[in-house]
Amino acid sequence: MNKSMVGILDLPNEILLMILKKLDNFDVLYSLVGVNKKLDNLACNINFTRTVDLMKVPSNRKDDWTTCVLLDRVFMRILPQIHDDVECLTVDGCFWQRVLLADLDLDNSYPFRRLLLDSLSSTTCSSSSIVHLRIKMHNFDDCLRLLDGRLSQLHTLIIYLDYIYDPFNVTLHRALQIPYDSLKIINNSDSLLKLKCFSLYVYFATDEFVSKVVPLLHRMLHLEKLTLSLRIRDRNTFIDGNYLHKYIVSQMSHLHTFIFDIVTENVMGNQLLRPSVDDIRRTFIEKGHCVDCYIDYHYNSIGRCHVYSLPFNMERIHKITHKFPGGMFMNVRVLCVFDYDRPFEHDYFVKISHSFPLLCHLRIINKIPQNDKWPRQLMKPEEAFLIIEYMHLVQLSCIGAHVDYVEQFLCNLNTRLPCLSELHVNYEHLVTVTENFTRNATRMNCSKLEHITFPRKTGIVRSKNFYLYFPLLYHEEM
Repeated sequence: MNKSMVGILDLPNEILLMILKKLDNFDVLYSLVGVNKKLDNLACNINFTRTVDLMKVPSNRKDDWTTCVLLDRVFMRILPQIHDDVECLTVDGCFWQRVLLADLDLDNSYPFRRLLLDSLSSTTCSSSSIVHLRIKMHNFDDCLRLLDGRLSQLHTLIIYLDYIYDPFNVTLHRALQIPYDSLKIINNSDSLLKLKCFSLYVYFATDEFVSKVVPLLHRMLHLEKLTLSLRIRDRNTFIDGNYLHKYIVSQMSHLHTFIFDIVTENVMGNQLLRPSVDDIRRTFIEKGHCVDCYIDYHYNSIGRCHVYSLPFNMERIHKITHKFPGGMFMNVRVLCVFDYDRPFEHDYFVKISHSFPLLCHLRIINKIPQNDKWPRQLMKPEEAFLIIEYMHLVQLSCIGAHVDYVEQFLCNLNTRLPCLSELHVNYEHLVTVTENFTRNATRMNCSKLEHITFPRKTGIVRSKNFYLYFPLLYHEEM
């Protein structure tokens, strides 16, 4: 045992606790559990075991040897020792089986992606201590499994899903007439009387909001706070305030907070009865909701309506178009802007920078060239205010964008990106905009790049100029 360790162990427990409280709970548990009796007792203090965030465990590298060692320590040594004290848990769904049942061996030969808790009864795989759970999962059946009674004291559940159901698997299920697993889940109509707060964030669009999500919400009779982030597709009408009040809010007599970010897309309505933005907004205001929204009507009469509650407190907002009205979104860190009908001009990106001042990740999807090309020549000092600044942007993706948008962001006469460290771009566009890695006007915004991703691996020439242009580049994913 080295002298520094002896010195630490000589400190009173009260002082050590004060030091450890400044660290992340997971770091304390992973570093100290099992080291010696004194540190073990300190690490297992309720201050560190009540709330456990396992999102630091790298799920995308769970087969690596070093990661396997970490996983075994977390799930075989640490969690069994503290599981009775854990009340608030944040975990990636791919680890959920190991959280509740150690040394689990499942058959992975199923034709469809298996449920996380499939074949594990609520009596075999359960917890009576977890009251707050934040978890990322694959689809809706995983969500239903969690709510079959196995988490008897749960009062707050925050779920992030890729899909309600994977569209590819839905097609196979329907073609082969295979029923959804949700139809077999026991207790799936029981009321969830102890659940007070529920948040559901779904990334991809679904056409099963009415058939799957709404019935689940009807089980939450005592819900006090509800958050929904959804994209709903293939309807004849937009989801508006009247619909949400009739089918959701009116069913929850204890509900006092309703936060939402809802997109209704691929809506084929009557061209003569197309609601306006004011029509949609009015249905929410009449029910006491503070909202904003915008509507896109395409040339083929297909509509898209995006409505969200204000103030907006989520870290992500669903994809926005050129119709986005602006506002202030202080919490949003991740954003995708897309449009298939109109280009994004310089003024649009001014609006984005003002509306999302703390934006960290931006993705641009627009194949339409800009009409008003921003001046490429050196501007006068009094025109410097026209340059857009994204002070916190670290990641930019232009793979689905016209070369004009690469120019828009990399040229420092248009935009300043002092923190940009990761770029996803077509190689040909990067060569064009940087003038084969020699242009001074784009050098500043490229100077701090550490990662560049090109979608195609062929035709890439890493010349001397390439490396000189990106001095911090140490990893390229070609």
